[in-house]
Amino acid sequence: MNFRRLFLTTAALIGLAACTSNSNTITPVPLAPQHLYVADAHSGGPILQYTLPLTGASMPSATIGSGGEGSLALDAAGNLAAGNTAGQISIFTAPLTSSSVPSATFNNGASTPVGQMAFNNAGDLFAATEDISVNVFTHPLTSASTPSQAITSAGLSAAIGTLLDSSGNLYVSNSAGAGSNIYVFAPPYSGTPIITSVQAGKAYRKMAGSGNQLFVANVSGATGSVDVYNTPLTTASTPAFSMTNVNSPEALAFDNAGNLYVGNLGDGTIRVFTPPFSAASSPAVTLVESGSFAIFGMAIGP
Repeated sequence: MNFRRLFLTTAALIGLAACTSNSNTITPVPLAPQHLYVADAHSGGPILQYTLPLTGASMPSATIGSGGEGSLALDAAGNLAAGNTAGQISIFTAPLTSSSVPSATFNNGASTPVGQMAFNNAGDLFAATEDISVNVFTHPLTSASTPSQAITSAGLSAAIGTLLDSSGNLYVSNSAGAGSNIYVFAPPYSGTPIITSVQAGKAYRKMAGSGNQLFVANVSGATGSVDVYNTPLTTASTPAFSMTNVNSPEALAFDNAGNLYVGNLGDGTIRVFTPPFSAASSPAVTLVESGSFAIFGMAIGP
């Protein structure tokens, strides 16, 4: 599976290669200038825009919206999708500034809230429901948009993270019951997915990828972890290692230099890790969000 970052999402949309390929490289797509977008999931919480590179003293360059956003995704043109805790998705058209208002707002089907979202190259939006499916919205996105497809499979009960690769394969983190695992759906998303081994005691959230590694936020445990999988994924896949210098991580994103940004719910921080990554990785930068800030979504783009 060849990963190429578009999201990740983790949100920003990331490329992960075709499941049938022997190649498995994840390469961030160059975007310049780059900004980090961070969503506060509290009611009325804003989206903060930071100009990269990030430092511990960085201040927002713009404040966008006030919908209590739980997930963010950027398309190839820099348009921002923001999913809130009430189950609504708003589209903000680039360029993004403090004056930006939604050009479209629609419901994520009948589901609330909105999990991680990802755009494909055509501009279609994939939105996790935090339930049994991922909804697909076909472009162009308008206030009349409704799901054109609901992607699901037996055993999928809490679809939270989504990731798309350059071949259109969809990666879904499933967090429910006694543990978590990852589903991999190949287009047209109606066949049997690859389902990884259940990780007992883990609560998987959003995802991101770089190189030949898939990064998955886990909020379970005293401080949680970022579980790192080697690709391609198989039914026997388990984490190669876990990064633990985090604090209940919810959202993940990569910049075009391959740095990993971790949004932590536990202490309201954004921690930046530089490659190569290992279980001993420590953040090179830590930015503390002021006040009560619930980091639920992040994206990196123009």
